[in-house]
Amino acid sequence: GSEEVVVDYANDLNSKRFGSGFEHDPESSWNLNKLHTQPRSLLKEIQCDIQGVTHPWTYLGSLFTSFCWHTEDHFLYSINYMHKGHGKTWYGIPSTSAEQFEKAMKGFMPERFKKSPDLLYQLVSLLSPSFCLEQGVEVFHTVQKEGEFIVTFPNAYHGGFSHGLNCAEAVNFATPEWLAFG
Repeated sequence: GSEEVVVDYANDLNSKRFGSGFEHDPESSWNLNKLHTQPRSLLKEIQCDIQGVTHPWTYLGSLFTSFCWHTEDHFLYSINYMHKGHGKTWYGIPSTSAEQFEKAMKGFMPERFKKSPDLLYQLVSLLSPSFCLEQGVEVFHTVQKEGEFIVTFPNAYHGGFSHGLNCAEAVNFATPEWLAFG
């Protein structure tokens, strides 16, 4: 028989409520809590708290925790910083391949899309990067390590999984270049 495996993942934790790894160096230019206030930020005039935009989300991963294929809300950029722990595999699909990726997803699971046309916005589906490549989708791969940043671009699908326990923070942002997508 097969054994059931449960994998725990604490994602989208409110860093304002539970704390941020950047609190030890509040003046750092890389402090994700201050990214929206930078001079080129299109979000610098926001006067209210928006979790994930004015303050980062915190993520506590464990072995095999995954984040399903998705783009960011409003096709914003995102930046993810790995504070501590084991690596995280990332797969990225550039915006130039977004339509081909969506076509591949719909072709792979047509019945699911008939039941849920907004399936890609539910963050519940993983499709093998190898299958995507076979369908002509451009796919990039990297492993994020402790102390490294990952930036995702507008309308760029991304997904991946953790190699063990880790802690990261991520926030969305928008520069003038984002206007073509937003």
